[in-house]
Amino acid sequence: MSRSIELSDDVYAALEAAASAAGVTPAEWLKQRVNGAATDACPQPEVPFEVLAERFRAIIGQTRSGSGEALSVRHSEVFGDMLEEQRKAGRL
Repeated sequence: MSRSIELSDDVYAALEAAASAAGVTPAEWLKQRVNGAATDACPQPEVPFEVLAERFRAIIGQTRSGSGEALSVRHSEVFGDMLEEQRKAGRL
């Protein structure tokens, strides 16, 4: 059984260009995407997402800076403050 869908000319042109670049027909290109071939090229990480500060929590504050403050206790707050300073400065 075969089905059809209507696409605008610009959408079909983009589909055709992508398929041509991949060396396949538009139908095959769509089939690969539907079957998950696109996700195989970019596998998901096996570890859960963590905030950078959380990944480095074991080492943040380990080196004494001379301030006497235990930065490792409030590492997320310190990291967030640093990011906010960078954002305000236009670096993020």
